[in-house]
Amino acid sequence: MLKKMSRIKGILLAAVLILLFAGMGVSASAKSEREETTYEKKLVYYDIKTKKETPLSKSDLKREFSIDIDAENSSIISKPQKAAKEISSKKLTPEEKSKLINANKEASPLFPFSFPILPQVNAAAIPDIRTPVSNPNSFPYYCVAKIYGEHDQWLGTGFAVGKRLLATARHCIDKDANGNFHNTVTAYFGYDLNQSIYSYRTSDLAGYIYYPTVSSHLDDWIFLVWGSDTVQNTGCFGMDGAGRNQLGVSTAGYPQDLQDGNRMYKCSGVITACRSWDFTCSLRASHGQSGSPVYYNTSGGPYAIGILTSAVIGSNIVDARRIDSGLVGWLRDSGHA
Repeated sequence: MLKKMSRIKGILLAAVLILLFAGMGVSASAKSEREETTYEKKLVYYDIKTKKETPLSKSDLKREFSIDIDAENSSIISKPQKAAKEISSKKLTPEEKSKLINANKEASPLFPFSFPILPQVNAAAIPDIRTPVSNPNSFPYYCVAKIYGEHDQWLGTGFAVGKRLLATARHCIDKDANGNFHNTVTAYFGYDLNQSIYSYRTSDLAGYIYYPTVSSHLDDWIFLVWGSDTVQNTGCFGMDGAGRNQLGVSTAGYPQDLQDGNRMYKCSGVITACRSWDFTCSLRASHGQSGSPVYYNTSGGPYAIGILTSAVIGSNIVDARRIDSGLVGWLRDSGHA
């Protein structure tokens, strides 16, 4: 009887172990599928005129946008560049000035994503580390633009990163809840409405580079593609895959809570939490600064490593989407790098 019971117990134990290991196998498989899904990202180019999406290859990025891929280090290699000619400020017309002032009052770009998700804080208790940019027509500030969409709606901040590219946060460009983008975007580089000046203006929008689906705040970035080479007039930030805790970084953009977004402000801090696809920084931002560059300086110029996407309003906490990881992750997983 005891032997029979032992056999039964042995059979039951074996069955439990089989089920347990089978369950672990399913969990591991499900986890693997989830991880694969996370990295199965395809970059596309959306043409404004044809309204068609076209997948992008490594050669497309190199040929069209001067973006090269360092597969070994998993980073984008793109050098900063000054404008080809001396920058001189251009005066806004009275009509433009009036139009932009009204646009600033009517629009308030929001941060729909936040990592970590934290409440607003008492701004009076935390010193504001932002200072106005005294000369927005100097490098690299003339690479930063205030961007407006259809019907002169203020969208946020963007910055040049290539001969035809402007980087910004995707939520700035979303026109509606159906995933439609603005068909026209005007960028004022080196904008300073207090002095009624800008460095360069363009509305020559040809298309967008982005992920075709948005599944989290990590997809909150987009590249605007101009129809002509603008870098001779705007210069551009370099792009780098750098990112580590305590790395010194800076940002510059147009906060609506300071002078109604009419002037460029800057601040500096460090990366406080570096992750594979984004990082948190001890910088300060408000509405209107979405899409601003997060960059570090070198003797050769500034290298952007992230796009500012969200912030804890009233604090010195912002989150930035790392520029390189989306491109490099897609290229690597698609067998291009």
